[in-house]
Amino acid sequence: MKSTKFAISYVLIALFSILVFASCKTTATTGSISDTSTLKLPQPSLSPIELGNIEASFYKDIPYDNGTETRFDIFLPKNINPSGLVMFIHGGGFLQGDKADPLRGAASKEMIRTFLSNNIAFASINYTLLTRESKHGVMQCLNDSKRALQFIRYHSKELNIDKNKVVLMGSSAGAGTSLWLGFHDEMADKQNNDPVNRESTRVSGIVVMSTQATYDLGSWAEKIFLPFRAEGVDEDYIVNMIGKDRIMNFYGIDSWEKVNSSNTLKYRHAIDMLSLMTADDPEFYVLNQGRPDTFPKNTGELNHHPLHSKALMDRATTIGIKGKFIIDGMKINTTNGESRESFVMRILKEK
Repeated sequence: MKSTKFAISYVLIALFSILVFASCKTTATTGSISDTSTLKLPQPSLSPIELGNIEASFYKDIPYDNGTETRFDIFLPKNINPSGLVMFIHGGGFLQGDKADPLRGAASKEMIRTFLSNNIAFASINYTLLTRESKHGVMQCLNDSKRALQFIRYHSKELNIDKNKVVLMGSSAGAGTSLWLGFHDEMADKQNNDPVNRESTRVSGIVVMSTQATYDLGSWAEKIFLPFRAEGVDEDYIVNMIGKDRIMNFYGIDSWEKVNSSNTLKYRHAIDMLSLMTADDPEFYVLNQGRPDTFPKNTGELNHHPLHSKALMDRATTIGIKGKFIIDGMKINTTNGESRESFVMRILKEK
């Protein structure tokens, strides 16, 4: 009888590590728009949030690729000097969500106003959502976000953005994407015919809310939920909680038998942002608020458990990378009172 467990093979992962980065580059070069030499900004739209005395313009639905969902909105402060940038990536499990999400909460609206008042632009992106017909899995979503970052950098002069001062920010799926982008080695493809793909993917800092620690779902039982192993959170529990169909869709495979194939192991390693984290990565800020450190009884609790943030903190401590952590369920706060807004402003000022 075939087990539902993920058989993690670190030997295979190591053997395929060189191929992983090659496959990432190949995937990343697809889907280019036909003309990237110029950017024609639309007329400014009415700001969706009250700006008061803040001088800034809001531009909506700017395409960064040729997909129907690959668009972004951006607030640009009116300033002679180039602005730093926060690029926000929305959550929704890669199945739903929208770039308008950060415009709906009072706290996030105030955050945007704070950034604009300090000459920091704020972009919010959409990306291709996973459907039953998706063939490339979550890597499509990740690579869309990568392209959005590179596109904005390529057009930094037209947008009056300082391309060397960029902080990624996201919630849930967008948080994991931000970590994947921020921890990944440089993905600029200097030989690519599309100049957008030649732009750097390295950033100044990362801010994440309710994040996952890795998208190698098969490693969650050991890397994240080991404290609950004795209570039953093993590989089978995680598979049953998430669902085989969802996992196959996530990895872009069409049968469960392929979940431990060499190609899928490469894929899983390529989206394991926890293992991508190295000492030369940017400082990051993690918020996990209102989530108890208890047995995960549903997918929401599984996906947003405080143990994800704890795994990131432990890894950062081990390799010596700077990080700030608020993990309410574990009564952890290492920020010394620094808010996410203050963190962003300090990072961009120091850069």
